[in-house]
Amino acid sequence: MHSTLQAAAQRQADDMAANNFMSHNGSDGSKMAQRAAEAGFTGGAIAENVAAGQKNVDAVVNSWMKSPGHRRNILGNYTVFGAAYAYNRNSKYKHSWAQVFGRGGNDDIDDDNDIPWRSTGHDFSSDPTDEDSTSDRNSMGKKQHDDEEMTVKVQLRDRVEKNVAKINELEQEKLESQERLMALEDVKRDLEATVESLNEKLATVQSEKEEMVKAAEMLKAQNHSASIQEKQQQVAQQEEVAELQYQLVKMEEQAKVVAEQLKTPKPIEERISKGGVGNVEQGHSENKDDDGSTQHCEEAEDPEDKVEQEQDQSNEKQSSDVAEVME
Repeated sequence: MHSTLQAAAQRQADDMAANNFMSHNGSDGSKMAQRAAEAGFTGGAIAENVAAGQKNVDAVVNSWMKSPGHRRNILGNYTVFGAAYAYNRNSKYKHSWAQVFGRGGNDDIDDDNDIPWRSTGHDFSSDPTDEDSTSDRNSMGKKQHDDEEMTVKVQLRDRVEKNVAKINELEQEKLESQERLMALEDVKRDLEATVESLNEKLATVQSEKEEMVKAAEMLKAQNHSASIQEKQQQVAQQEEVAELQYQLVKMEEQAKVVAEQLKTPKPIEERISKGGVGNVEQGHSENKDDDGSTQHCEEAEDPEDKVEQEQDQSNEKQSSDVAEVME
């Protein structure tokens, strides 16, 4: 225990036992921080537990641990403490208890005056009126008081040490929990970064997929259009070939006719007879004499010249048809 805080706690326990009250304020109006400072404590954080009426350490500690405020002080983040006990059999409470907790300042943790429990457990009971029994009673009372004081000292020290050990364990668990929480936060940030990266890649892949689909649709449309044009060209070519074949057949037939005509020309007399005299074209000539008179004569047209003209016309027509087909 810390010497200055033990002195402050003893002051309040003695005050409550001697003056038959229980409070954080002293009978002189002092506060807990004031009492700690007057005892020599320089820390800045002060807390105090007081109790009255509990007969032993177990009873008072159990009472404090059941109270949220007292429990918070015992398990709080304090580094030093002091505890005290006082007794007055003539008071209403008989047993008075005090604990003072501190943190910081020149007396934090290391205290050259750090002491084990040595509360005097002051007895503020009034002396007996029977003088004959005074000596015996004092002797018995002192022995009983010493035994009770030793028991109280040991029990209170053990309970306080257990509470301090529990506080240290809780602090260690708190630190470990904070470290695990920080590690989990790091893992969380890494996962969030990974998810963000995957989302970006997914968006890129989706965009590329859409562009590929559009390109495939355009290519399909172009192929379809090219296929239609190719089919149309094929149909036009087939029609053109058919037309050429038709013209060729027609020319072959005409050539056969001309060849037959050239091989077997009919006599002029036969053609004349078939055509009749009236069908023979006649040439006309007109001669004028010196005296101005006019003479007329009619000449029959040579049938052989007629046949030659017809053949020439037929050959020219065939040549014209062949030229049109080639074009």
